[in-house]
Amino acid sequence: MRYYAIVVKGLEEIALSELREKLQGVHLVEKSKGMVSFNYSGPPRELVKLRSIENIFIFLKIIKGMSRSRNSLGKIYKVVKGIDLGEALFIHRQLHPKRGRRKPTFRITPNVVGRHNFRRVDIRIAAENALEDRYRWKVDPSDPDLEIRIDLEGEEALVGLRLSDKIMRRRPYKVEHTPASLKPTVAYCMVRLSDPASGDIFLDPMCGAGTILIERAKAAPYDRIIGGDIDREVLTIAEENVIASGEDIELRRWGATALPLDDASIDKLVCNLPFGKQISSPQDNRKLYIGFFAEMERILKPKAKVVLLTSEERSTDRLISKSGMLKKLRKFSIELLGLRPYIYVLEKS
Repeated sequence: MRYYAIVVKGLEEIALSELREKLQGVHLVEKSKGMVSFNYSGPPRELVKLRSIENIFIFLKIIKGMSRSRNSLGKIYKVVKGIDLGEALFIHRQLHPKRGRRKPTFRITPNVVGRHNFRRVDIRIAAENALEDRYRWKVDPSDPDLEIRIDLEGEEALVGLRLSDKIMRRRPYKVEHTPASLKPTVAYCMVRLSDPASGDIFLDPMCGAGTILIERAKAAPYDRIIGGDIDREVLTIAEENVIASGEDIELRRWGATALPLDDASIDKLVCNLPFGKQISSPQDNRKLYIGFFAEMERILKPKAKVVLLTSEERSTDRLISKSGMLKKLRKFSIELLGLRPYIYVLEKS
């Protein structure tokens, strides 16, 4: 069966590495911005356990020869009506046995990139009519048994049946949130980039809601996981999430420029640094970064790995170049909440 995974744009390679590590017999079909398509013959339940993925879909059809004209709506109707959903529904019922045993309800979710002479709602209506005419199913826009997604870009439209639910990307442990709280999928990908090992003493010195800490705890065995923040209310939120996760994580209140930690005591450091204007000003961030980089050099063990997320590119590049201890291994951008921040992977020499 062919599937495709929706991922945060820029994190496709990391998602693919998790797929290959955790699933037997995965064969890549295609990798594009924000999506990884693959063949997989194993248990579908393993797919929804993946932590780097926003959503998983069963591949149903590629509609080719799409144009900007309204004639494309007729093509959508014809192709969708002709799709045999038998095997896809069988797999869907394995994961959602209580939904749609006889006549399922459904929802069409269109996603359109570029200009066309029709609207998203027109695509939705064309596909709804196709399924109603073939299967006599009823539309339920709020809580359907099935969700079918149509992604139109250029001359092609991808049609898929969603397997995952909102828990996959939102995580049950996130009972509380903070402003600019990091997506769990991004936190997990950052953790993977740190090369988790069972003997790790792991640190997130500006932990916010605790997402990175919990994703590290879920990813692999460890020695200790330590997190802290300067804001008492934020730490309370992190504590509630940690309790909900059931993980053994140490939380402390501190400033990231004066950490009460021993020299050369940390194996891995992963952090979503404050950036932009949502938390503080760029000027305040630059001052914070200077003190924080000095503390990193002090507390990291030799060969320690660091993974940082920030849009303060100039400040971060300048501090890395000035550092005599931190070596840049990788730097790449992602798309996150309308921004294009960078992920840095560093190593202490």
